[in-house]
Amino acid sequence: APEVQFIVKLFQNDLKQMRAEGKSLHEIRYLFLQNLKTVRGIYTLHKINPLSVFLSPLLQIPCFYYVATDLRKIVNGSDPALAQELTESDFFYLTDLTDPDPWYGLPVAAGAMLYFNVEVAIGKKSLSGPTASKSDFAVLLKDFFQTLAVFMPCFASQSPAGLQIYLVSSFTWTFF
Repeated sequence: APEVQFIVKLFQNDLKQMRAEGKSLHEIRYLFLQNLKTVRGIYTLHKINPLSVFLSPLLQIPCFYYVATDLRKIVNGSDPALAQELTESDFFYLTDLTDPDPWYGLPVAAGAMLYFNVEVAIGKKSLSGPTASKSDFAVLLKDFFQTLAVFMPCFASQSPAGLQIYLVSSFTWTFF
């Protein structure tokens, strides 16, 4: 990250200077492509794929979709035996896992765990280091996901309690 940020800082300085001198768009484009080539070289040298950050969330989305869709099917009666079992099952204060949490404890816990996961992954004490956590893209991602976490209770509050338990346990596992 420090090497890439150094190259980006050099590019920004060169770009300011070129604009001040009135250089053509073609020359500015050439400078951009050269810097992009240098950054790619740094990534290749260190065997880094910058898109690997998205691998974990992209793998989790199909699993979440599958669980959410199947739970909805169960609740709607596609599997009556399992639906009956979920209706009769209880978990702490929840007496029916097909109904939403009446006290909103699970949706709030899901939002809090998502917020803390983002803080650990992209926060000031990021797993990628302090330099990476200060980049504009990291700040944008952090703001987006923490905003999503604040609204998570609204999104999850009408979901069945079984799905809410899945969310809280998944976010807790990810946190640790």
